[in-house]
Amino acid sequence: MRGNLIELLEVGQSEHSTQGIASFLRPKMARGELPAVAECTPEQIPILERRDPQLLGAFQQIRLEEPTRETVLKILESVAKEFAQVSDKSDRRTETEAIKTVDAIHRRFSTYSAFPGKPVRFLRNVFADLGRDEPLSPPNIYREFSNQTGLPELLLNDQIQLNLSETEKFFAKRVIGQDAAVKLITNLIATVKAKLTRPKKPIASLLFIGPTGVGKTELTKTLAEFFFSAQSRMIRFDMSEFSNPLSVQRLIGGTGESEGQLTAKVREQPFSVILLDEFEKAHHSFFDLLLQILGEGRLTDAVGRVADFTNSIIVMTSNLGASEFQRGKSGFLHNSRERQTAIKHFDSAVREFLRPEIYNRLDRIVPFAPLDEKTVAKIAELEIEKLKKRDGLRFRPIKLELDRNILNYLTETGYDIRYGARPLKRTIERELLAPLSTELNLRPVDEKLTINCGLKDGRISLDFVSSTEPKKRSSANVVLAGQAERIGTLRRRMQKFLVSYKLTELSDEIYQVVRLQAFQMRGKWVSEEDRLRIERKPKLENFLTNLKEFGEIVNHKEDEVLLEIYGKSSSENTKHLVEIEHSEQTFWKYLFELLSLQYQKPNQIMLTFFSENSTCLFRLIRAYLTCLKEFNGAVKQVFGFTSKKQNDQEAEKKMLFDREVWRREIIDFDTFFAGSPSDVVGFLIKVEGYLALPRLGAENGIHNFQNGSHSDRVLAGSTETSGEKFELPDDLIQRDSVKFQTERRIYDFGKLQVKDLVLQKSFSLEETELKEVFIKANTENLYRLAESLIDYI
Repeated sequence: MRGNLIELLEVGQSEHSTQGIASFLRPKMARGELPAVAECTPEQIPILERRDPQLLGAFQQIRLEEPTRETVLKILESVAKEFAQVSDKSDRRTETEAIKTVDAIHRRFSTYSAFPGKPVRFLRNVFADLGRDEPLSPPNIYREFSNQTGLPELLLNDQIQLNLSETEKFFAKRVIGQDAAVKLITNLIATVKAKLTRPKKPIASLLFIGPTGVGKTELTKTLAEFFFSAQSRMIRFDMSEFSNPLSVQRLIGGTGESEGQLTAKVREQPFSVILLDEFEKAHHSFFDLLLQILGEGRLTDAVGRVADFTNSIIVMTSNLGASEFQRGKSGFLHNSRERQTAIKHFDSAVREFLRPEIYNRLDRIVPFAPLDEKTVAKIAELEIEKLKKRDGLRFRPIKLELDRNILNYLTETGYDIRYGARPLKRTIERELLAPLSTELNLRPVDEKLTINCGLKDGRISLDFVSSTEPKKRSSANVVLAGQAERIGTLRRRMQKFLVSYKLTELSDEIYQVVRLQAFQMRGKWVSEEDRLRIERKPKLENFLTNLKEFGEIVNHKEDEVLLEIYGKSSSENTKHLVEIEHSEQTFWKYLFELLSLQYQKPNQIMLTFFSENSTCLFRLIRAYLTCLKEFNGAVKQVFGFTSKKQNDQEAEKKMLFDREVWRREIIDFDTFFAGSPSDVVGFLIKVEGYLALPRLGAENGIHNFQNGSHSDRVLAGSTETSGEKFELPDDLIQRDSVKFQTERRIYDFGKLQVKDLVLQKSFSLEETELKEVFIKANTENLYRLAESLIDYI
């Protein structure tokens, strides 16, 4: 038995039994009857002693320590020598610096995995991603680590200088009217860049104080975007939900939940901003957990798993003092003295509330001042600009003109000192967006409009001025709308193509081949199958690159058509149509190329045909040959089977087909298959042509020829065996054995129709010959087979 000991302790537990499998087997392990190897971390030992004190006594404890830094560097050097592809051309000094960078960056940021496991895996991935002639260097290490974690290279690489003024502009553009708060954050980033932050602590621990609706949450989102490249890296907890001891326990688990809500999220995404919103509303037991996070940079959950916060930014927001501040206040704060008084009021409220040991562990207390009139006006202007960029205005021929008085009106009516700027958005939605949406829904999508927004009787008034061009322009837009629908459909199919499971398989194959090439360059033996995979790697890389570029072309073409519809550009409709048709053809070209990559020899197939009725046998083969000519295929080899010459009684009891085959070179296939010799009962035909294997291999099964109540069957199939070595299967030797196979297609000449059981549709023979129906059904099935490759995502 082996595994993590604390997990073995939990396996088997239920509401009816608290005993796990480890406790159940403990007596046998203690007596030596059951060999067991288990592992656990130092943090888990106290939990094990508390849950089952005797369990640890059944094991002999062997402590495994991490190797020293010097040993780790030697291990990384050996890995580099193993995977380096151009070691004779590489700069050994640069490579050594890169290895030291790998060690240093993982000691700082990779806190969950012990050394040397994580840096070794990281280094191998770097070699897999590097180009053949690209050396191992510190910039490559920083770039790869940035891609994995989201941390900007700016904060990782000492060679990249931090531009404080640009950083300040980045935050000030997103958080308006909080210059002091932005300045404090910028100074903090400079401290992080200079690596002067406290070791083994969160990257930063911040307390945002001030009234509601002044930008505290917005600044937190901007921090996540700056440090980790995406606002989605912000993990938010509303601390009012943790106002009692039981709810606080949910943060670390142990109350019926397998994992803690906080610890699980941090373990899952250690590089993140953790927002503890309105933290003063949490139960006082939460602050004991907070003390561990701020002091030690870690938190242990209920089952002994450690959540590391040293790669996180802790942001707490507080409205402490807001109710006292709002009492008796109305309107804006008009001067800096009032703003400073407000800031001191909130700072005093936080100092009175927080325990000194927590207050002293905060990196920054960031005060947010109440908004003044100028700031709210800027916010209103920003919200209007965001409104203009929404699709309903951006992609329609609409011009929105606002009187300057509108901003003044929104500033006065949309601000409340109790709620900050939040009512401003609701005012815009209610008084501008709602009437605008109502009117636009009543008008044609291609109507050119100028919308003048002004004030009338103290309310926002909208004046719609139409400047629609003559009907000729409208009919052109109808054509463009149809083209937009076609290119939009193609774009969606391309998106589906690019994220399909089959493309993922090709990318995985390329990665595996890179590893194989590394082994091959070190002189290690690779199999013949692996050599074929190595030879096909450039083809796969070229296919994936071209496909990605084509996807961008389709996206660009859709943008062109939409911009013309909404009057943002102009070009010839016929040009769009030609390019869209070409793009659709190119889409199928790539889809068929993906289909061909699923086979080793997609353009070759050995077909088999057997029937007791030679007329139907030859008739079906002639249909195949016609289809073959449609894609410029050719017959390369033919082997035939003749019936065995026996009396009727023996034929009934024993064999229908002879195991002996005749072999001869047939020059004129059309002439040979034009007839139907009665003694021929089967063929093997080697065929070559574009996608012959998937195209004709999909025809396998019984082809049932019906005429009234009479029916004859032809069994079509394929084989990988060469004609010289092919032996007739035993299940085809007995008379009438053909009818026990799966039906593929039914040819009903009485009703003049062909029923395709794979396509689940029928084709009429009233005005069409059989060979044309065969070509149509075969082609439709090939397209369906190709598109099925991207249906499974």
